[in-house]
Amino acid sequence: MIGFLRDVYRTAIVPAENVYAGIRGRLPVKRRLRYGGVLVDIEVKALDFLFPRFRNKRDIEGYEEALATMLRRTVQPGDTVVVVGGGWGVTACVAAEAVGASGKVICYEGNLRNAERTRRAAELNEVADQLEVVEAIVARDVGIYEGQKAVTVVDPEALPPCRILQLDCEGAEIDIFNRMQIQPEIVIVETHGFLGTPTDKVAETLEQKGYEVRNMGLAEPRVANVCRDNDIFCLLGIRK
Repeated sequence: MIGFLRDVYRTAIVPAENVYAGIRGRLPVKRRLRYGGVLVDIEVKALDFLFPRFRNKRDIEGYEEALATMLRRTVQPGDTVVVVGGGWGVTACVAAEAVGASGKVICYEGNLRNAERTRRAAELNEVADQLEVVEAIVARDVGIYEGQKAVTVVDPEALPPCRILQLDCEGAEIDIFNRMQIQPEIVIVETHGFLGTPTDKVAETLEQKGYEVRNMGLAEPRVANVCRDNDIFCLLGIRK
């Protein structure tokens, strides 16, 4: 039976999916997904549910939950916020909405595909005027995401002044803290112990830089076991 189903999938469903993929771009968008309440550049088309390759698209309510929560609590209208690591653009858009028309968010993203995703998210959420996306790697290339990478590498010493610095940079956190010259009032960082930046070491580095540090818990409680197993937490640093 398993062999029969495998043959059906290979000979019937896969060719149908390939045909659908060719015409899908011309079909109207039913809706776009929301990650953490933020519109992201993932389209859902009306017929996607018919094809396994396209049907498993769903909103993710708790995406980047800890970072987004801390940004919503701390960012004020008129602030300048620097975000290192754009991803789907969720936290950058959260910050851009919070700073308002008089504020500014500068987001550094070293993966060109993610940089474009962040720009599209800014457009979809109507915060493009407040959000500047810089295609650049900050400090060093950790090499987590596949795809074309930015050719520009920004030294942490060159990061612009800001009231709030938010990092989700996949293992470059300690390098950035040790070399940056800016002194943000607030630092919000997602740690990545499995990439060589353990939470306790990141906290110690921030404390040495003059911050009172609080562990705000798992970075994404929706995947609690993954976060615990890989030491992925959210730290809040407030300058003393």
